[in-house]
Amino acid sequence: MNGPLKGLKVIDLTSVIMGPTASQFLGDHGADVVKVEAPEGDVMRLSGPMVSPGMGHYFLTANRSKRSIVIDLKAAAGRDVLLEMTRQADVFMYNIRPEAMARLGLGYDDVRRVAPNIIYAGALGFSQRGPYAGRPAYDDLMQSMSGIAWLAGQASGDRPLYAPFTLADRMMGLQFLSTILAAVVHRERTGEGQRVDIPMFEGMAAIMLGEHMAGQMFRPQRGETGYKRSIARDRRPFKTSDGFISVLVYTDDHWQRFLRMVGYPHLLDDDRFSSMEMRRRNVTYVYGWLAEVMLTRSTEEWLTALHAIDVPATPTYSIDQLMQDRAPARDRIFQGSRSSHGRTHHGCRHPRGVVQHSSAGATICATSRRRYIGNPPGIRLQRGMYRRIVVRRCSPRALRRMHLMLRSRVELTRRLFPVIGTAVSYLNSFAG
Repeated sequence: MNGPLKGLKVIDLTSVIMGPTASQFLGDHGADVVKVEAPEGDVMRLSGPMVSPGMGHYFLTANRSKRSIVIDLKAAAGRDVLLEMTRQADVFMYNIRPEAMARLGLGYDDVRRVAPNIIYAGALGFSQRGPYAGRPAYDDLMQSMSGIAWLAGQASGDRPLYAPFTLADRMMGLQFLSTILAAVVHRERTGEGQRVDIPMFEGMAAIMLGEHMAGQMFRPQRGETGYKRSIARDRRPFKTSDGFISVLVYTDDHWQRFLRMVGYPHLLDDDRFSSMEMRRRNVTYVYGWLAEVMLTRSTEEWLTALHAIDVPATPTYSIDQLMQDRAPARDRIFQGSRSSHGRTHHGCRHPRGVVQHSSAGATICATSRRRYIGNPPGIRLQRGMYRRIVVRRCSPRALRRMHLMLRSRVELTRRLFPVIGTAVSYLNSFAG
């Protein structure tokens, strides 16, 4: 696997969305990521449509470019196997609550004893130094507690609303990723590993307050909280004569060109339109006026006219329309899993990046198009559940049976899935 993170070894105990979003990026960019699941599996395996059991679409979109192993961490044998795997790792990721990690014997000090320079990265719900330490956290809870739901209600004129996607999980997944990469750079420079904690609530609060603290940023306070343009009720896609359009007439230059184009140049002398500050103060009137103007033409007519005067505008897509747009198709946003030789892992080519997944059938992946000229990465699909070994609480006789089952395939196993070689070596000690 090529990419700028080639050679980075990652043990990933995370589940759901925030942690897997971060580890998938690492894997997409060349890191060797081993996803460790409990015997019951990541709960997201059961979410959404699926072709084969345990391979739901939500799980597949957050867990490509990883290898996978099932370990019962409540068993001493499982814990020992995980620690043995960790000896050669660079990064150890988890989103199990820290007190539970300590009970499992997998706290920072436990892991650091076998891997002194490890980057021990925790995706947490709340800061361990705050009053909410140890509480569970999910995307809906974080949207609510960080103010997102309240702001959405203010903008819509309705009760508080959640964003219709896992906004907090995915935003904090990127913070989790950037924190890990910063720690990797530090270790490359100094040789020192470290523990890093990334709490969802405090991280989302900082993001939201960065935009909406407003007048409370200053001492003494100067005005109310909330960025008025963001929560204006008319700040939404505008209705046209045949659909909807998103338009951002924003700068003074934009407004001068736009008002002349629509035949209202006299509004340039109207105080409410005269400057960015005055438009902010009169945002409700300005957006209301703009909404009325947008009704006078079709979406296509507006797009043509606005692009001609260089005012930002886009159509308002449904998900189906987004998938049919020519730009994602042309730029290969929809991808299959390709090897360094340009073939899919299953040796087949399909239009729009469709490939045969080993257990989920024909699939596509949506990936952001980051371009690397020198060492371009690729992506790999997460393999089916049957390509994993289960290490759990079992008797010496059961361990010997497992050893006999695997021994004849050790060399093939080590070539296809090196982490199983670690488990086999561990089992050898019981088999005599």
